[in-house]
Amino acid sequence: MTDRIPLDDMTDDALDQLCAELAEARAEQDRFRTMYDASEARVNDLIEERDKLDGQLTTMTDVARSNRRHVREIVPELETATQRAERAEAAIERVRAFADLLDHLYNITASAPDRRLYRCVATDLRARLDEQQEQT
Repeated sequence: MTDRIPLDDMTDDALDQLCAELAEARAEQDRFRTMYDASEARVNDLIEERDKLDGQLTTMTDVARSNRRHVREIVPELETATQRAERAEAAIERVRAFADLLDHLYNITASAPDRRLYRCVATDLRARLDEQQEQT
């Protein structure tokens, strides 16, 4: 800090300089106030954004928990359905093998009525299996 000049000894130039310094200080204060206001506005925006994201996180967490419960409920059902499908596919393969056996019997049977019956049954079985497979 500089030495103070008694008011009676202050010249016009010294007063002008003091007024100029005061004007500069006020201008700097205004700049700092503007920066502070902008910073405060940004902080408020960030707080608002944080609160919004916090709400979204809460929602996502709730959805994830709900999904987890749902998955736990349906997994056993899916496993059961998969096992049933595998058993059905195995049964279909057994029926196809039976149709092949009927074709083999057709080839080795001497009796014409039996041959027609074997061929008819084998053809009908295959047609029904193919029809069912086309529907799925």
